[in-house]
Amino acid sequence: MSSMTSKFPQQKSIFSDPDEDILEKEVMESHVTPKLKRRKDDILELIRVKEFAAQKPREEELCIKREKLEILELEKNSEMEERNRKLALEERRLTLEEKKLEFEMKYRDKNPTSFFQSV
Repeated sequence: MSSMTSKFPQQKSIFSDPDEDILEKEVMESHVTPKLKRRKDDILELIRVKEFAAQKPREEELCIKREKLEILELEKNSEMEERNRKLALEERRLTLEEKKLEFEMKYRDKNPTSFFQSV
């Protein structure tokens, strides 16, 4: 099994070292006939096309993830705004209730009998 060799060259990463690529290219070109060179160029072009095609879904996936994150942030902000609005309303209600109690206490202190008659 180890005697089997791949017919396809190893695919280079998009992020490979340019110096290694140049050195490998020089070595390969020194041993290549025109027919093999064309075949090699065709294979390299196919690899570039496949890498580019693979890059598109990754970009789309990242875009979708960014949009989902934006939606989550908007929902979070909306929830926080709603919570803040409810807290402000509750604070206002408590303030009004406190003022009402203060008013009732002042009124009761001034007219104790009339206060109990109205209640």
